[in-house]
Amino acid sequence: MFETSDDEFYMLIDDSNNRPLTDEEKEHMKWVESQPGYKESMAEAEAKAKRLFGL
Repeated sequence: MFETSDDEFYMLIDDSNNRPLTDEEKEHMKWVESQPGYKESMAEAEAKAKRLFGL
């Protein structure tokens, strides 16, 4: 994800990620999601995206 000077966020789309996760990647995601503050930061990011894109 890249941040512009206007504090707007853009994400590059890469089709190489259009595949099922490996077992190792699934384990890593479970670890990431279990970290303190993860859910709160994701909720903040979702709220910001809704504001920016009018969703």
